[in-house]
Amino acid sequence: MLDPTKVGTVRAAQKKEKPTKKEIEAEMEAAIETAKDTNFKKKTKGMNKPSKRATKRREMISRAKRSFLEQRTQEHETSRKKQKTEMPKSLQRFVRQKAT
Repeated sequence: MLDPTKVGTVRAAQKKEKPTKKEIEAEMEAAIETAKDTNFKKKTKGMNKPSKRATKRREMISRAKRSFLEQRTQEHETSRKKQKTEMPKSLQRFVRQKAT
């Protein structure tokens, strides 16, 4: 049975809570610290050189950062798309378009 007091009302849209910049930075710092603190196994000849260990460590750190950087780029792209659509139709023709 329908409630007559709620028939004409509209439910408010729920907003997705975005993490703040501080929270994102804290997560990234924690991911970087865990990547820095990893211990590598003792390998055979030539695989345990300090330079190879350093490159592995750099790769692990860059992999940890990559997911956060991808999120940033996606946010920038969505904001650019919003700016383009918010512009009046009469002015959209003057917006620079990407060279294909």
